[in-house]
Amino acid sequence: MKFRKINVHPLRGADPRLRAVANILTADGYAINGIRVYEDKGKMYVRFPIVHSEARAWKAGRAANFAFTPCTHAARREIEGAILEAYKMKTGNVAGFEQRSVQ
Repeated sequence: MKFRKINVHPLRGADPRLRAVANILTADGYAINGIRVYEDKGKMYVRFPIVHSEARAWKAGRAANFAFTPCTHAARREIEGAILEAYKMKTGNVAGFEQRSVQ
């Protein structure tokens, strides 16, 4: 998968584990916004966005949740690796990063 742009926005807020929010644009023109980068017990990980619909719409029976989830393990690793590498380059923070291999 090729990425046209990866924007990482480092954060410090209410959640002490949340380190950044990332947005990516693929070479095919797909944008994935709101990907969160967390650090827990010294390890960095990525959570993909889920958009919950409003409670009023659920009661009316016309709501749905939307989520982005990579279809394969290799695709997930590739996206995670690109985002974590961009985070590392932007912040200089190398704690919690492990060398991973895509199979």
